[in-house]
Amino acid sequence: MTNIIEKYPVTLIFKKILAENLSGELVVGDEDENVLKKLYFSKGELQFASSNLVRERLGEILCSQGKISQEQCIMLNKMREKTRDKLGKLLVKHRILTKHELYAALQDQTKTIAVSTFSLASGEWSFKKCTPKIPQVQKFGIALHELIVEGCAQISDFSSYKRKFNLRSPVTLPIPESLGQMLTSNHIRFYIKITQCSSITTKEIYSILEIPEKEFWQQLIMLYLLNIIDFTEFRIDSKLHRDLDTLDELHEKLKTDSINHYQLLQLKDTASVSEVRDKYFSFTKKFNPEAISAPPDSKTEEKAEYVIEKAAEAYETLSDQEKKKAYDTGHHKKEEITAEPTSKETNPQRARHLYLKAHSFYEESRYYEAIRFMEEAIQLDSTRASYYMLLGLSQMRIPEYRPYAEKNLQMAAKMEPWNADPLFYLGQLYWAEHLVKKAERSFRKALEINMEHTLASKMISKIEKYLKKKSPFSLFSKK
Repeated sequence: MTNIIEKYPVTLIFKKILAENLSGELVVGDEDENVLKKLYFSKGELQFASSNLVRERLGEILCSQGKISQEQCIMLNKMREKTRDKLGKLLVKHRILTKHELYAALQDQTKTIAVSTFSLASGEWSFKKCTPKIPQVQKFGIALHELIVEGCAQISDFSSYKRKFNLRSPVTLPIPESLGQMLTSNHIRFYIKITQCSSITTKEIYSILEIPEKEFWQQLIMLYLLNIIDFTEFRIDSKLHRDLDTLDELHEKLKTDSINHYQLLQLKDTASVSEVRDKYFSFTKKFNPEAISAPPDSKTEEKAEYVIEKAAEAYETLSDQEKKKAYDTGHHKKEEITAEPTSKETNPQRARHLYLKAHSFYEESRYYEAIRFMEEAIQLDSTRASYYMLLGLSQMRIPEYRPYAEKNLQMAAKMEPWNADPLFYLGQLYWAEHLVKKAERSFRKALEINMEHTLASKMISKIEKYLKKKSPFSLFSKK
């Protein structure tokens, strides 16, 4: 399966390979940038890597390290063209490097290629589990935790990590003895601070700790990839609920052309240019895709980008007197412009309010009330997967309602095939009903959609341990 780097950074597969001691081939590419890298792993260690980039060729790396001169590099390349020999062979043959030095240089090249993948912000990658075919002389056995520590220092784009972790609470795990010597005192201090703040979200922790953003995220990602920090379930606070509700409403109105420029920015038609500017800047700050942290794989970011684009159009029109005049006299102004919303509540709005109330009931363990409110909400608006999911979750908590829960969670999964959560909750439902195989299938499907769904991974591990413990059939075990 091919993974888009903007959505799933290459770093995530390093975490999985380390945790599960995997063997296989990792291919990383970017057609636009003409980049192709291949990394080969065996039992959780990096054995070899190749790259089509000139700067990652052996000769260029040796030049940058000062181990050969530019003149020697040019001379060796000419020899290669004539003899078709590999650069390593020529380096040893002409006594520029010893065999031991060549081995170390090739190992450095492999590490350089691997570490470079951590900073990639675009492209695709795929990992195939297999036993890679590598000549014995090219097996370097590089420990992944070394690459992770070095690679995380190269990460500068944290947008995908923020979306995934900002509203989750980090939980620290014991530091294995093998990693103790790899971590600096600065890393340990950060680990201790995270331990002390584990009851709040990552976003809140960052606001409390006086650490530069780059350092904060590099260290957090490093500890996560080393499997000594994990994250709890996704959390949404009441303010974010309101913001997401408003975003959904604005997106729907813009798509149906039922809101004008003034209503979008909450302005009167007499607003001055400075008022338009202030409202626009306030709007973009609130609904900027980077500012709206939402559940992984949701369409919230896509909606936010659309709404921000329309707000920019409104700002461009209303801040220019000529364009504003044309807009006001044109077909856009079909009725008197007002910043006040209509008092009449539509069915989708009423359904949304019922959903928020049901969500509160669910958090208070008042499941019967949550079910009643969600059934009414779905009658008013049956287009929302989140409504079916909350109804299914509420029904899961009451054994006699579980057959209905299965149908509603399946409906949510069908409506949002990009969302792993309905499948994860289906797995939980099957597990509660001792349907182990069905539970495992659901958890694995959730991981196919979101490979870093921590809870689904944990449940699969739990099921695997459970199946191993089950004794094989034996006549002697029968009473």
